[in-house]
Amino acid sequence: MTADDYQTALAAEVADAMGEDIVVETPSMPSSAPTIVVSSATDTATSTSVAASSSAAGSSAAASSVAPTTPADTTVDNTVPSTTPTAVLPVNPDVVSGSLTATQRQTIVTAALKYAGQGIPYVWGGKTPAGFDCSGLAAWVYQDAGLSLPSYTVSEESYVATTDVRTKADVMAVAQPGDLLFWGGHGASWHVAIYIGGGQYVAAPAPGKNVQIETVDEVNFMPNFIGSYNI
Repeated sequence: MTADDYQTALAAEVADAMGEDIVVETPSMPSSAPTIVVSSATDTATSTSVAASSSAAGSSAAASSVAPTTPADTTVDNTVPSTTPTAVLPVNPDVVSGSLTATQRQTIVTAALKYAGQGIPYVWGGKTPAGFDCSGLAAWVYQDAGLSLPSYTVSEESYVATTDVRTKADVMAVAQPGDLLFWGGHGASWHVAIYIGGGQYVAAPAPGKNVQIETVDEVNFMPNFIGSYNI
């Protein structure tokens, strides 16, 4: 056995004992001994692990270099603006302002005051200055102002726009001189008078009394609604 054969056999035995592969490199010069390079399974696994770690680190670095995107604000403002309710005087939903001019109102008030100073008696069904009932007085006074008005309370309701009232303050806040004041329900009124302003009215009140000026009495004789001429 030559020296080279001996070296090869020795390397084979060592590799077999270690369970490893052996690579024999033969030098170009015969005088040099061959070099044995051993590659272990452990070294291979370690290299693979390092390579994987390096690859993962590279991917992480690449991912971290991308700036995060801020999501768009999709918040919806569902706030409902609040409103403050305003207190109002209770009125008939069909109420309108009426059609009387300032001149007509003044003429009505002047005529009503004239008849209140003449000592005209209350007469049931009376329609002339010889004697008036309540609706007859209202019709005659409006006639003096050139306005048509029936001489029965319920019929007179259809010639006016109405506003309900509950107190003397309501009357003074809503009624205008020349308007009519009604007692009783809508469609069933039983008394009427002519408002002259300042919480007062002219009426033919009852048998035994004359046409006169009276004051709104919310305790004993409160009108139920106001009628503003609307023809």
